[in-house]
Amino acid sequence: MKTDTQPSIEWFKLDNAATMYPSVASQRTTTLFRIAATLHDPVRIGALQQALENIVVRFPYYLVEVRAGLFWYYLVRKNRMPKVEVDTRYPCMDAPLKRRRRYLFHVRAYRRRISVEFSHMLTDGAGAIEFLRSLLVEYFTLIGVHHGPADGVMTPDQPVELEEYEDAYRKFYNPSIPGPGREKKSFQIPAPLLPVGTFRITTGIVPVARLKEEAKNHGVTLTVFLSALLLNAVQCHYFDLPKGRRRPGKVIRLEVPVNLRKLYPSRSMRNFSLYVTPGIDPRLGRYTFDEIVHEVHHFMKVAINERAINRQIARNIRGESNLVVRIIPLFLKNLVIRRIYYILGESLFTTCLTNLGQVSLPETIADQVERCEVISPPSVTNKTNCGVVSYADNIYISFGRVIEQAEVERYFFTSLVKMGIPVKIETN
Repeated sequence: MKTDTQPSIEWFKLDNAATMYPSVASQRTTTLFRIAATLHDPVRIGALQQALENIVVRFPYYLVEVRAGLFWYYLVRKNRMPKVEVDTRYPCMDAPLKRRRRYLFHVRAYRRRISVEFSHMLTDGAGAIEFLRSLLVEYFTLIGVHHGPADGVMTPDQPVELEEYEDAYRKFYNPSIPGPGREKKSFQIPAPLLPVGTFRITTGIVPVARLKEEAKNHGVTLTVFLSALLLNAVQCHYFDLPKGRRRPGKVIRLEVPVNLRKLYPSRSMRNFSLYVTPGIDPRLGRYTFDEIVHEVHHFMKVAINERAINRQIARNIRGESNLVVRIIPLFLKNLVIRRIYYILGESLFTTCLTNLGQVSLPETIADQVERCEVISPPSVTNKTNCGVVSYADNIYISFGRVIEQAEVERYFFTSLVKMGIPVKIETN
């Protein structure tokens, strides 16, 4: 499995963002997210398997399994080639990642669709997109569609740089910086969970030019506009509920991940993202959509900058480096981490909106791919989450939920239609 281009690293620590995920991973909280590409022609499984084997050695930090130590989980290199798997009915639900000989990612195929599912123990959306782009370029090369260089895409003949392995949070950690203030718990959608293993997906297909035009009309970025739409959709559902089920005193708050590679000079292919948390307080009454846009726009301006993000990095690294935390045996640490994950993580958000932006492919293969999609990990606390990605002329907005009710999605897409923006809806 080793080549001359690979650093000889056989085991390494999980990055700071990943340290919690082995402790909280379960059949419901799988930690898996998906990025998929739908081709114009049926997938050739043999060529896809060969493409996977060719390019996976370029990503040796993904050829690992998670192991439990005395105090922490860690990652160990594996010497077995991963196999292309048949897709499942429900994405992101194949959960036994902590079993021996289990990779923390999957490559799946179904008809014309190629999907990669990654655990957040390995990487974030930016890393997964780079892997998928490399896989697609190699696949189309093998079937004779792509010829020549693929600028900006990682290929098997390129050397692996040590910087790709790095825990970039620790690299940019400044111990003199104070952590941010603690936020209060947010409103959670009051609905019973679907049976274990069930994950409902609703995808809206929207012309990206029309959506950008509407965002521009409001004087904001596309992410701000979509965040405001999602907050408004949750607000509509909130005020539909009987007063006894609204859980007064809780704000409606989003988790919006930020790719830190755009703020810091890092080439890490592991996790390097943190989140900002725009929200509204329904105790102050119902907000108009323009008011929500205004709130989110100015919140993002303050929250997405190096000074504010440095405080989050400082808090997270300081917590992991705490001597008391470090010496607690892993079986006790699991209990503590699960509690911290809820208190300082999921309980602070109502839902999540992940916008991975535009997926770009070399011109020689771009017209071979019809669409791309992203599906966020399932969550028992944030019962409905939203993943957004653009490809060619469309933007694909995918809601994943672990509840039966689809009110948030309905309000979200209905709002777009009322603005005169066409929406095509698909579900699983």
